[in-house]
Amino acid sequence: MDTVYTKEIPLRSVEVDFNGTWMPSNIFETMQEAAEDDAARYGFGRIPLAQNWGLAWVLTRIHLQMERYPRLGTWVRVSTWALRAKTHFVPRQFLFEDDEGIVGRASSQWMLLDLQARSVARTSVLGGYAADFDVPPVLDDPRKFRAPGELTSAGTRLVRYSDVDINAHMNNTKYLNWICDLYPVPFLESMQMQNCRIAYVTEAHLGEEVTLLKHDAPGSTYICGRTQDATIFEAQVDWAAR
Repeated sequence: MDTVYTKEIPLRSVEVDFNGTWMPSNIFETMQEAAEDDAARYGFGRIPLAQNWGLAWVLTRIHLQMERYPRLGTWVRVSTWALRAKTHFVPRQFLFEDDEGIVGRASSQWMLLDLQARSVARTSVLGGYAADFDVPPVLDDPRKFRAPGELTSAGTRLVRYSDVDINAHMNNTKYLNWICDLYPVPFLESMQMQNCRIAYVTEAHLGEEVTLLKHDAPGSTYICGRTQDATIFEAQVDWAAR
């Protein structure tokens, strides 16, 4: 079996934003679906993983780097592959291409959650999955980052029906919409995400209120979401002109 899983998708109207280009949150949705499809080839998709092992894949860190944003109607080739498994997580890479060449790339880290104990499981429970994968990465592992300075309030968001996944937790892809919603239309017309790093720290639940804080610097933004009890996510975005 080929270690690299590839599929082609057309960018339809539901996948692009008002600029007519691939929406960042949909890029994350595409990565999530491709990762699921690839894991399923080895018998470790969502349903068998939960039924047979009592486990679930959980995305903990991701770094998206875009060279350009393809437009409505473009066919994009999405490739993904797992790197050699670590003790507590499996690194995963993504590459996006169209007829003109490379569109972007991403690196990510996925842990196995024991659904009953609500604790991290060792990747070795899946036998030899990804133990000898050797396809080279296209982007370094997502690195840790810290708040760069004093944070200012960016308002609050309530986790609503349209934000959550099958577990009634905030879907990891929706944080991109929360981030973009912080900016006025003229900014989003002229700027686009060049790099986006997100650390998913803990779950946000349906109906929960999340306080957003941010720090703006020239060309970049740090954003985090917090509840009264915990930090939910942290993000670092680098912006570039369209």
